[in-house]
Amino acid sequence: MKVTIPKTLQAQSAELHTIIRFAAKMVDLDTRNLRVSVKRWGRKDWPGRGWAYPYRACFGERGYLVTIKLALDASFPCKDQSKSNPPTWQNWQEFAVWLAAHELRHIRDFQMGAVTGITPSEYPANKSAGIALMEWRKQNGQSTPV
Repeated sequence: MKVTIPKTLQAQSAELHTIIRFAAKMVDLDTRNLRVSVKRWGRKDWPGRGWAYPYRACFGERGYLVTIKLALDASFPCKDQSKSNPPTWQNWQEFAVWLAAHELRHIRDFQMGAVTGITPSEYPANKSAGIALMEWRKQNGQSTPV
C-alpha cells in the first residue's frame, strides 16, 4: 500500500499512516496494488469526504485508489445528519478512522467482486466503519459509543 500525504499535513503524517493501516486491517483488505491519497479539505462545515475506485495506471498497472480529504480544523464533535443512526465523531482522528474504513471496505468489495460478484454498497461500508471506530476507541481508552 502506498500512502501519499501532502506537505500541508506532514505534522499529522505518522498518525495518518497509523490510522490508514489500522482501517485496512479492520476491513481485512489485501493492500497490494492499493494507493491512498490523503488531502487537506478547506471546508470547515464538514470534516471531509472520500472516494474509492479501481484504476489502470500508466503501463497497464491495475490497482485501487482511495482519496481521503480531511478538514482537521472542522468543529468536533459532529455527526452526519443525513443518515439515520449516524456516528458522532469526537475529533478528526475518529473521523479519519471512520472514513478510511468506509472507503477501504468499498475497495475490499471491488476486490471480492472480481471473484464473487459482490458490488460495493453503503450498508456494509458503514457497518465496517462503525466497527473500526468502536475498536479504535477501545484501543485508545475511550468508551464513547458509536
